[in-house]
Amino acid sequence: MVASKTCLVRYDYNRYSVAARAAGRHVQLRAYADRIAVFLNGEIVAEHARCFGRYKTIFNAWHYLPVLARKPGTLRNGEPFRDWDLPCGLAQIRERLRAHADGDRQFVAVLSAVSEAACTVKRPPDSSTIRARRMCLNGRNQSLAQTVRSALGASSSSAQIV
Repeated sequence: MVASKTCLVRYDYNRYSVAARAAGRHVQLRAYADRIAVFLNGEIVAEHARCFGRYKTIFNAWHYLPVLARKPGTLRNGEPFRDWDLPCGLAQIRERLRAHADGDRQFVAVLSAVSEAACTVKRPPDSSTIRARRMCLNGRNQSLAQTVRSALGASSSSAQIV
């Protein structure tokens, strides 16, 4: 089966989102009793709880992060993001950045940093790994850290991003 250009696959009268890198490519779908798994070249690109209704679209908004990087305005009006239940901290950052002219773009940068951090953590980090990540963040992503601080309304001395 081929994933659509809108990052969706169809199964049993429903549509399920897949990672943006799978759009327009041949994927393999495996349906289990409780879930749907989609693979691209043997690598999982989507996993959803199986929907037994009909004509439903099941989104994972994180699948569309590369699309957001190109079109940040999609964050406001895109269907995958309408009812996105963000963790409390990210929801607060999103609300505060809405007041800025380029708030969507800034929030997409925050989401990208969160996504990259989540992908790199495979096991609980030891203290040396945590220190190395802090140094990396301080060195490379100072502007992102400043954006988050200003969005939260904290002074640079009292807010620390780990």
